[in-house]
Amino acid sequence: MATSLGLPPAGAPPGPRPVRLTPAFGMPGLPTPPPRPTPAFGAPAGVPGLPLPGSQASIGIAAAGSDFEVLPISRGERRRLERKSWLPWTLCVLLAGGSCAGGVWAFVRERRLAGATTAALAGREAIKQERDAALALVEQGKATLLDLQQKVVRFEEKAAESAAAGASSAATRKEVAESTAALAEALRAELVGHKVPVVSDSDTITVSLDEGVLFAAGKSEISLDGYRVLYRLSKVLKDIHDRKILVGGYTDAPRKKPAKGKGGKTVVTSSGWDLAAARAVGVARFFVEDLKLEAKRVAVTAPAPTPPKNKRVRVPLRRVDIVLAPV
Repeated sequence: MATSLGLPPAGAPPGPRPVRLTPAFGMPGLPTPPPRPTPAFGAPAGVPGLPLPGSQASIGIAAAGSDFEVLPISRGERRRLERKSWLPWTLCVLLAGGSCAGGVWAFVRERRLAGATTAALAGREAIKQERDAALALVEQGKATLLDLQQKVVRFEEKAAESAAAGASSAATRKEVAESTAALAEALRAELVGHKVPVVSDSDTITVSLDEGVLFAAGKSEISLDGYRVLYRLSKVLKDIHDRKILVGGYTDAPRKKPAKGKGGKTVVTSSGWDLAAARAVGVARFFVEDLKLEAKRVAVTAPAPTPPKNKRVRVPLRRVDIVLAPV
């Protein structure tokens, strides 16, 4: 019979070799283990095929007809076997927990990456919109600058044209003034001895012919002396083509006392006015019909009667003025 340590006693005859087996049944040549009683509620469960912890029972099943013998297992050996049996389950639990933790970490990481990706895409879209807005502003600024440059060019062209026109106008005015002065001197030279005043300014010349020079008193027909004066004027006028000739007949207010009309208003008689207009028309017809001057350059005016500043001096208001003005 084997001892508790599984060793044969000293001097025992050789017999089957004792072997310590783990409590795993179903090996070939071993009998089927008896059904294990179900532990009571709350009792600690042991390892299948082993006595409950703290039990003093031992296994003494021997294989009939085999060379092996199952020996009793000590409490320490049983605990060691129990610890070994729980180790795979612990590893499985740890592996499962690690897998779950890894899955959770991967899920959290994926969500974080998705959030970061969404934020990056939103930021890139915002940057793109800002860039497009900046490019639009740049294009608008370029268009505005081009428009301003074109306006500056047009302004400079207009300024140059104005300067050229001003220079040309100044030159033209200077030329007109010089030609006016020369024409006035020529008229004065032709009318020497006839007491006909010739007045000139920057561009016009006025030849004043008093009533006694061209007409008899109260008459509109040109006198012989008047024709002589007009012929002397024609020597200068026939060579002038850039000036118009304005013939104006002037007279003063009537000598007789003015009549009173309705409401006490003064009624001016038209005898002197008609005479001044007839005299101007007579001079103009002489220029066009007899001297053959261009009719389109000759015009007639007959201003209203002008009262004299001094009633004793009336003759200077009764006159015919010949005005030479630029076309």
